Amino acid sequence: MRNLVHYILIVLPFGSFTLGWNSTMDGASEQLLDYAKNQRIPQQAVSSSGILIDDIINSLSAGPRGPLLIEDSNFFNQMQAFNRERISSRIIFGKGGGASGYIEITQNLSRFSIAKIFSRSKIKYGVRARFSRMNADPGRPDTLRDLGSLAFKFYTEEGNWDLVAINFPVFYIRDPYKFYDLVHALRPNPATNLPDLNAQWNFFTQNPETIPLSLFLYSDYGIPRSFRNMNGYSSNTYSLINSKNNTFYARFYLISNQGLETITNEEAQTLAGTNPDYYISDLYNNIFAGNFPSWELQVHIATQRDAHSASFNIFDPTNLWPRRMFSVFNVGKIVLNKNPSNYFVDVENIAFNPANMVPGIQPTVDRILQSRLFAYNDAQMYRLGVNSNLLMANAPVLDVHNYERDGMNRYKGNQGGAVNYFINSFNGPVPSPHISILPYSAQGVIAKFKNSDQRQTFLSALFNDYNITSEEYIRIVGNLAANLNQVDPSLQMKAVQLYNSTYPRLGEMLATALVKAGLPLKYLLA
Repeated sequence: MRNLVHYILIVLPFGSFTLGWNSTMDGASEQLLDYAKNQRIPQQAVSSSGILIDDIINSLSAGPRGPLLIEDSNFFNQMQAFNRERISSRIIFGKGGGASGYIEITQNLSRFSIAKIFSRSKIKYGVRARFSRMNADPGRPDTLRDLGSLAFKFYTEEGNWDLVAINFPVFYIRDPYKFYDLVHALRPNPATNLPDLNAQWNFFTQNPETIPLSLFLYSDYGIPRSFRNMNGYSSNTYSLINSKNNTFYARFYLISNQGLETITNEEAQTLAGTNPDYYISDLYNNIFAGNFPSWELQVHIATQRDAHSASFNIFDPTNLWPRRMFSVFNVGKIVLNKNPSNYFVDVENIAFNPANMVPGIQPTVDRILQSRLFAYNDAQMYRLGVNSNLLMANAPVLDVHNYERDGMNRYKGNQGGAVNYFINSFNGPVPSPHISILPYSAQGVIAKFKNSDQRQTFLSALFNDYNITSEEYIRIVGNLAANLNQVDPSLQMKAVQLYNSTYPRLGEMLATALVKAGLPLKYLLA
């Protein structure tokens, strides 16, 4: 040891290299150092039963080389806990990062909704957020070209409002029946367990409604610079109800105050190899450094008259709402200023559900939204159990009183001895009729209708509202061609026909790019 000290003190200062302590460490890398600063004295190890543990590195055995003993309960408890550490992963959006903070309401919009979060300015509410990519499983790089998610949970005095947005203003499909097949087409091949572009493009070419999202996917929007540089769009249409029971239709937007920035294919590939968790580390390190990311929450509002007079179906999530149509209002500013204290508790356990709508916000006939009202909660029950709303990240700020009882992982007193049925004569919880859903009429022939729609507004809105320049349009074609060049020529031909039938100029440019890349002309002439 003395020789080592002499080497450090004498030899290293004159050597050919220097060791810069912490020279490359960032906020995420320093987390354990910060913990040690705050935890000056080690705590005594205590079992999950609250009993002091005498030894946590040596197992109990019969002699130094003998067999282990079952009475070493601490060791076996630890192994059992280890075997059960992982819970079911999200089927999609499996890998992500998160943070918490607040929203400060900046405008009173009570003329549109009775929701208290919209009715008072200069008030703050707590927020938790999770960011992810649709097809990014744990272990996959963050910077793959993909659809992104921005999910926010607002803790209000009327309950939790969950706003689950994506970073494109449109969605892939308009009928939820296709969602199962969409996900399977985008996920790894069941035989090879590898991404299969033939499956993806087979699905796209069989479902023309995917065209709008595909143009965003293969634009610069497809690879954001970071989670902080993503905008969010509800894509679904909601109802807002005011105190006069007037109905308005709304889409919610989250506009990044960091600016909408993207990276090139080459940058994305480099990051995928050098820092596959780049988006997650970027979010953590910026918050650690005090560079708190923020978004402006906006609401795009249409009247019932607007809905009837629009040239497109405003409840179709594959359709854009052009910003020149209807009015856009600022709601408030979201600021994320706190990193997770524990990733599992704060991010993995959080459960978003579009059905969590406070009074004054209601669903519409948007088919994708209606399916999400069931699917999200069902997925969370499968992943976290029936009592997931009791977990810290999901619990509302107000006390819960209802008739739900028991189930796996039920804690927090299980509502004690309160009566567990309704109607009762023992002062059990009673309903609040004043916040009931506004009645609306629904009638029609019961059948399975093919839900097709024309979208004359899409391409102009793509250029005018989302700053797609002619140069980026060329990059879209290049990205499409590079991707399609990896699939069967028959699917390349179908893709050209698909885009040509909707946007002839795009189809011509794509055909030219594919022929230059090696697609035989016979496929285009077939």
